[in-house]
Amino acid sequence: MKRKKIFLFLSISLILLTCSKEEEKETSIIQSTEPKANESQQTSVTQFNLTVSAEQGGSVSSEGGTYDEGTEVTITATPSSDYIFSGWSNGATKNTITVKIDKNITLSAISGPDSILMLWKLGSYGLEFSKAFQYLYGVSWEDAKPIIAEIVANKDSESK
Repeated sequence: MKRKKIFLFLSISLILLTCSKEEEKETSIIQSTEPKANESQQTSVTQFNLTVSAEQGGSVSSEGGTYDEGTEVTITATPSSDYIFSGWSNGATKNTITVKIDKNITLSAISGPDSILMLWKLGSYGLEFSKAFQYLYGVSWEDAKPIIAEIVANKDSESK
């Protein structure tokens, strides 16, 4: 049963590897709305914090900041060489996302080694799969499963 799970994970990972290489790199654009000239200067504006970080093996185009409510911020995650982008901590699967600021938001970009064979190598050293996954990808297997499932579902629906 354990071998079937590892085989399934490796199959999904190989699909992700081949599909993720085709994504286009985009530059990041941070947009904010400016008040219109006819708006009263006494209007109170609610501001929220956006905190963005990259886990092991990548970088992000913005570390966030304080934004007016309703502002849309576009952020791009870029994996380091020999790494692939896996997803965002909020479940988003594209490397470039636009976030509408309506509350305090914390996001992490998740990247992992480009070679799934490293999991096999760590397994051959006796490291349990979930611990090897955590070590390689910087996120627990339990947290990654819904992200991987969404990526596979999206790739499946795109191919139809």
